[in-house]
Amino acid sequence: MLSSHLPKQPSDADAALRAAGPDTIFDAVAFTSRADIDRLRLYAKGGYTATPQPGFWRPADLP
Repeated sequence: MLSSHLPKQPSDADAALRAAGPDTIFDAVAFTSRADIDRLRLYAKGGYTATPQPGFWRPADLP
């Protein structure tokens, strides 16, 4: 999911987005965040389709 802004943590909006889990929302990328853009570039290079890279999802959230 690409977004101009993601909800702040902790907030009800962040909890609602995370409730869907990484099986539903593979990753959430804010195009105003350098780290998120770097993660998007990594996906664009290929080879990262099985599980999302840590960023929006914390390592504990990932399979």
